[in-house]
Amino acid sequence: MSAPAHTLVPVHAPTRASLPPVVWLAIAVWMGAVLGEGWAWQVWAEGTAPWLVVGCWSALWLVTAFVVTRRRLRTGHWDAVGAIAVVFLVGVLVGCGLSVMRGVSWRAQTRLLADAGAREWTGVVTADPRDGRFGPSVRLRIVGGPYDGVALTMRLPAGVTPPEYGRVVRCSAIAKLREADEWEKGVSGALFAWRAEAVTRLAVVSGDPGALLRGVVLGDRRALTGSAVDEDFRVLGLSHVVAVSGSHLAVVCGVVLALARRTRLPRLSVLALVVSVAIGYTVMTGLALSAVRSCVMVAAGAVGECVGVRRDGTGALGLSVLGIVVVSPWAVFDIGFALSVLAVAGLLLYGDLAATWVSCAFGGRFEKTTTLLGATLVAQATTMPLVVGTFGM
Repeated sequence: MSAPAHTLVPVHAPTRASLPPVVWLAIAVWMGAVLGEGWAWQVWAEGTAPWLVVGCWSALWLVTAFVVTRRRLRTGHWDAVGAIAVVFLVGVLVGCGLSVMRGVSWRAQTRLLADAGAREWTGVVTADPRDGRFGPSVRLRIVGGPYDGVALTMRLPAGVTPPEYGRVVRCSAIAKLREADEWEKGVSGALFAWRAEAVTRLAVVSGDPGALLRGVVLGDRRALTGSAVDEDFRVLGLSHVVAVSGSHLAVVCGVVLALARRTRLPRLSVLALVVSVAIGYTVMTGLALSAVRSCVMVAAGAVGECVGVRRDGTGALGLSVLGIVVVSPWAVFDIGFALSVLAVAGLLLYGDLAATWVSCAFGGRFEKTTTLLGATLVAQATTMPLVVGTFGM
């Protein structure tokens, strides 16, 4: 008598989480940027010699590199752990050095402005105006002259209409605005002008709905900041929904990609169009670091498609984080950027695993729902320590 046959049901096994070298390098540069910022303040406050710390780290790296190279010559192959240690130490050194240099530059700009006195300024508004305890204020980047590139905050007197994001303004000293002049030249200026017009047109939707619409679509949070709606979203832990981030950029790029495919354009043209729209939308909405991170990942994915490289989400994330921290080392202290990186890293590393667990809990039913639920749980779990430590909720 033969035994009954059993039908084997294939089960999708999630891939094992792994980190490419660029991710380890990005983590190391991030840590170095944090350490460098702390050391920069100690240098100014306590007069500690920064070269002593940098010299210690350099000596440690040289010793590690010597040990790894010597083992390579003896055994004929590289020591994986030693190689990772060298890469990690290099990243920490680079991040620390860039962060200290950023602190030195900031300190030099502060001294320049302290000695500037009352004078005429010309600059570009680099963010939407904000209302504060002492009145409205805007961020300004000086253009031309000995203070070219210096960033400052300009507080406006009562009754003065704050200039829009992207405007070229002229002012006396720091507090007195003389005039808001033309937009910047080129594509960015055209985007800023179009954004200002779009904000004006959306103003016909009054109240909290209009403020929410302008904040979600265009990144204009002036009417939303401090409102009851903003507080409700913050209490619910959904502040990222009303701030332009990678998810908004993904929706925009997805719509553009779907429309471009309907026109049957060549693949390279479609990729170029998606990247161009991603860059334009990121610039237009205020260059939020979370959106910049997503934009760099889109560009890296498009380049990979063009050259035939296998897609690697974690590698693209590490590359985007590395690029942003190298250009702006103190971006590591931006809460929105940190939350974005943590959420995306959690989804890339554990998203499939969480979706499989949730699917098993529901008996393999409701596949789309369980996938979304698993992604939500992973994002909440990876960002919870930072959210609790920062906002206390």
